[in-house]
Amino acid sequence: NGLESFKIKKVSYSKRNENFIHELINSTSPEIVFSIQYPWIISSDVIEKMNGQIYNLHNAKLPHYRGHNSISHEILNEEKFHFSTIHKIEKKVDLGLIYFEEKIRITSELNAYRLWLNSHKTCMKIFFKFLQRLKSKKQFDIIKEINEPGRYYKKNEIIYLKHVKDPSNLKEINLKIRAFNFPPHEPAYLLINKTKIYLSLNYDK
Repeated sequence: NGLESFKIKKVSYSKRNENFIHELINSTSPEIVFSIQYPWIISSDVIEKMNGQIYNLHNAKLPHYRGHNSISHEILNEEKFHFSTIHKIEKKVDLGLIYFEEKIRITSELNAYRLWLNSHKTCMKIFFKFLQRLKSKKQFDIIKEINEPGRYYKKNEIIYLKHVKDPSNLKEINLKIRAFNFPPHEPAYLLINKTKIYLSLNYDK
């Protein structure tokens, strides 16, 4: 699968594990640290300890979709394409030099869950490109240098967006159903007499 020649140590993301990461770096002296969907902010201490050789796979376009729940926000914003990105980690979250980037089209029938599934192929594609370049010892080509803050989405922002406030606005209903169809998380809803009425289209998931 392309990983055979690499000695890999994994860190659980169930908790931040900052001390464990420091201990692992001290004991193994890794060539790089690579973050894949790691939900915690990697500290400047870890970045400095690795002399900047620390990278992240961010499943969204940067710097436009920094932070959390990017796919839901892309659908709400009616984006035409979804991007998967590998960038060098800097002290500011989801900023840094971009080395690999691939995109797929966001079609009108895709909900957040299906778009996320479709994005797995582009994530794997750029990840193995990264590994091949790393194995060859060649320098990474810089696709883009992020020199603007873009938009950072906080984790809890989508909680308030799920509420469809205007039942007559069919566009809003459609976008929010698609954006928040991601089992097992709460979907879009109407609020009637303080009761949530959950909304869905005819999707399998």
